Amino acid sequence: MPKKIDKKICFLAAVAVLFAGALIWLAIFVQLGKIREMSDNIQKEQLDSLVRQERSQKILEMGKELGDVEKNKNDMGAMLVDKNNAVPFSSKC
Repeated sequence: MPKKIDKKICFLAAVAVLFAGALIWLAIFVQLGKIREMSDNIQKEQLDSLVRQERSQKILEMGKELGDVEKNKNDMGAMLVDKNNAVPFSSKC
């Protein structure tokens, strides 16, 4: 009789271990999908942040260039001739 009880206990222990293993595997399998999704979201946020940072840098550079253009505006205007003050060219000599 004790051998039958030992076999039943071993069988039930094996079933319990297999069932627990299946549950653990299922939990890990489900979590891997979530981990992958979270990793993709983090990478997307990092790329978005990098793009925003580059755009901000370009805007700052363009602002500096605009400041230089504004400073030189009068000098550039002096190089151009106003159409009202232009000297007419005539073919009469």
